[in-house]
Amino acid sequence: MREGSACNPPPPFDSLRASTRAGFTLIELSIVLVIIGLLVAGVMLGQELIRQSQYREHIVGMDKIRLAVKTFRLKFDGYPGDLRNATSFGLGTHNGDGNGYADGPGQEGRMFWEHLAAAGLIEGSYSGNWTANAVVGVDVPRSGLKSNLGWWNYHYSTSGYGGYYGHIPIGNYILVGSSGGYYPSYSDSFNGSELQQIDLKVDDGLPLTGRVLTWNHGLCTNGASVNLYNLTVKEQYCWFWTSID
Repeated sequence: MREGSACNPPPPFDSLRASTRAGFTLIELSIVLVIIGLLVAGVMLGQELIRQSQYREHIVGMDKIRLAVKTFRLKFDGYPGDLRNATSFGLGTHNGDGNGYADGPGQEGRMFWEHLAAAGLIEGSYSGNWTANAVVGVDVPRSGLKSNLGWWNYHYSTSGYGGYYGHIPIGNYILVGSSGGYYPSYSDSFNGSELQQIDLKVDDGLPLTGRVLTWNHGLCTNGASVNLYNLTVKEQYCWFWTSID
């Protein structure tokens, strides 16, 4: 029977339009989902690029500090923070005791940054004061990774101290941590995965050996005395240590 006959009338125009519109809606929904997916992927890629840029800035900062220390020692025949006659050179308002190293994280550990900055070897200006609540950006430099993290000078003087630090050789270090009062704090610093990414860029990718070190703790390493980063713990409790000798 012909379409449109009295016994079999054609479908109403509104019904055809609704059916067509429903089809377009599904296509449009698919397009929207694709766009959302691309936007999410773009945001994630952007975040990763920012993170990698921060890691590079951190590494550059680390190398600048190491070079600044070497330059300071050649120029002033002494160690920053420890220089006995620093004020006579116009290097801030504090003199060290001249025993050959800055006894960070104590008083000379703060003077370490004051002397380097006053010598024009690092950016900024630092107090050199031994205050109860060190302020990142005032008493110690920012690390470039996170606003709450600063660089701290540390002289490790006891070989085989044991426990979490037994693998660290005697020497002079800079470490990255948040302010914990007089001393740096490991809380809200790095997790094992973050440290591994930095370590792989400049060192052996292992937590207990090489230039980049962390403490031998289950939150950071993959078991007691196991020289692998713990990549499953997301809490940020891991210090970053690197030698400046």
